[in-house]
This record gives sequence, C-alpha cells and structure tokens, in this order.
Amino acid sequence: MIGQRSAKKIKGVAVSFFLLALLSTPLLIVFWAAQAENSSRENVLANGNAATATVTRSIQFNLMRGCAFDYVFTVEGVTYEGGKGGCSLVGDDPAGSTLEIRYLASDPQISHAPGADMWPGWVVVPFFIGIPLLFLFGVLIFEILARNGRGSRRKPHRAGS
Repeated sequence: MIGQRSAKKIKGVAVSFFLLALLSTPLLIVFWAAQAENSSRENVLANGNAATATVTRSIQFNLMRGCAFDYVFTVEGVTYEGGKGGCSLVGDDPAGSTLEIRYLASDPQISHAPGADMWPGWVVVPFFIGIPLLFLFGVLIFEILARNGRGSRRKPHRAGS
C-alpha cells in the first residue's frame, strides 16, 4: 500500500510531467515543421525543374526585421511568385536581375532559389527555449521530491524549552 507521503510525491511528479508535456508540445511541433520544410526544400532543389526567374523585390531591412525578397517565373504560360528564404540572395540579386530557381513540376507554386537559406529560427528557437525548459523541469522534480522528504525530518517541538 502506498503511504500518504509517497502518494504526494507521485502526484507532484505526475503534475510536473503533465506540465512538461503541455509546454514542450508546441516546441516539438515547431521542430517537426522545420524538419518537414527543410526536407521539402531539399527535395525541390534536388529533383525540381529549373526556370529563370526575375527578381521583383530585393530589400535588406536590418538584422531584426530581415529582408524582403520576391521573384516571378513563368511555366507553360502561367506566372508564379516565390522568394521564401531569399535573405542570403539580397546582396547578389537586386530587383530586376534574373536568377535560376527550382520548382516542383507537379506544383510550380512550390519553388526555391539555390542559395536561399531556411529561416534559422525554425531550428534554433526550440533549443533556446527547450533546454531551459528541461532545466526548470528538473529543478521542479527535485524540489517536489526534496520538499516531501524534508517534512519527515522536522524536529519535534518541546513544550517549555
């Protein structure tokens, strides 16, 4: 049979695990989305059809706001737009210039320019938030277990001392 003190420890640890799962689920979703986007990007660059695109916007704002990079290209008479992840191309490809891009033959709306980078925050942010979150989780578990253990070591109160 489980004692009352052990039941409190189990309940505290269970609540802590629930909170960890609740807080870490969005981080895992962001990390999974980053991996999926990177895999899709690599697939387009490796297996996509080539086209020549015209840069329509190429502006570097600042380090905090990033950039604006857009291009248009035509496939079988239909014009498509792209430009995601083009901040690394801003300096080399001003508006009006042309560059080679890759697109999916089955869906030309999905295109990438070789040399364009993926936003690093997709991968970096979960680590900057996740590692402190795990640390805090460890501190919480330690405190729950230590607090419940300290309660049994109290000195008895003596009357008249």
